[in-house]
Amino acid sequence: MRPKNLLRLFDHNPPPREFVTELFCNREEPMELGLSTLAGLPECAEILAVYGETRSGKSHFVRVLLDKLERREGRVRVEVINANNRGVARAVLQDVFLALWRILHEEVRGVVGPSQRAGFEAFLDDLELRRALVTSEVAEQSEEASDSVATTAEAGVTVKAAAFEARAGDRTELRSGTGRRRVQRAPTDGELVDFIRDELDALRQHQVDRPLVLLVDDLDLLHRRGREGSEESSRLVDRLKPIAEHPQILVIVTVRAAYFNGRDKDFNDFVRLRLLSDDDLRAVYRRHVELFHEGVEVFDEAALDVLVRAAKGRVGMFLKSCRDVSRFHAAQLRRRVAVGLDGVQSFVRSELDELRQNPDSLHLVPALERALECGQLEVELPGDLQDTPLLYSVLHPVPGQPGRYAISPLWAAALRPRRAPSA
Repeated sequence: MRPKNLLRLFDHNPPPREFVTELFCNREEPMELGLSTLAGLPECAEILAVYGETRSGKSHFVRVLLDKLERREGRVRVEVINANNRGVARAVLQDVFLALWRILHEEVRGVVGPSQRAGFEAFLDDLELRRALVTSEVAEQSEEASDSVATTAEAGVTVKAAAFEARAGDRTELRSGTGRRRVQRAPTDGELVDFIRDELDALRQHQVDRPLVLLVDDLDLLHRRGREGSEESSRLVDRLKPIAEHPQILVIVTVRAAYFNGRDKDFNDFVRLRLLSDDDLRAVYRRHVELFHEGVEVFDEAALDVLVRAAKGRVGMFLKSCRDVSRFHAAQLRRRVAVGLDGVQSFVRSELDELRQNPDSLHLVPALERALECGQLEVELPGDLQDTPLLYSVLHPVPGQPGRYAISPLWAAALRPRRAPSA
């Protein structure tokens, strides 16, 4: 039996690798579909999409998929980039560039044959100049070159290194006497994509038998304020497409179903994740309690039932609710007393008090309370709720009805007036 680990108990973020498989529940069919599709690591020139509803467990699923894939296909190399809140497409491209830079320096460098070593080192030297520009460590690089070795091109300079060509980005030539000074400035996003493809060329030349699987997680939540489908997310898709076309790489992204449906022609329909059943969520709860709480119950059956129904199949939302309620009652849990329905209701009432004082939500709470008082479990609200704490906790969008939201049963159960027992 593992000791208690309250940091991990009900953590709604993707778990660390040591727990990623143990905490995975009840998605054997889509998992087998994903593994069968990637068997043998086929070349694919498209972006593979794992998609589903908000907080449906996409990130956890794909991490388990990649862990199993590494075990089945021992030669595969996996890199994970989290796009959530990175702000701009360039930040993600920079992460990809640096990940490949590390692989080339730390892995490939040690296995390059003697006959190719000099050319590979020349490529790494040039790549180091690019890294400094990509990361803005310097504003520009300049170098002196004689007329006999300089090569001029309007869009860039081509540097020969070993058996492959590496484009060196945006360089401007300044003539001075018999020599030239070449000034290299920060690359554009398009040139940064070319840099990444150059790195993939090097991987393919020296380790063609070790293809790379790149995961870009939460691609549609690139915007710093969490808006789905922002312009920067779309720009990132456009930049990832030529990267995905390279034969040395498989690109996988996780996106919300709405974003996938809006740009489905830009993706390969790889794996669709459906929402979990109530029994599945109870199994998730049991696994977390056994792993991180010594098997001691956190909620009684009535409280767990409310939390399960409130999640509507979204495992991320379910775990977050379990975490928030359990931490609210930390003192009670230290006494090894399970939280009951009254404990859930007291948590919700406390949250409502805060929502009434929060400037982002206080103007919306009266409409919510009126709907509940009238026995309604849906409400119409004007405006964009993305910047409020209500969305995906208290309220869930009603599909196909913009501006209409379903009120979470967790909140409805706590606020519904108690009826006096009939005589």
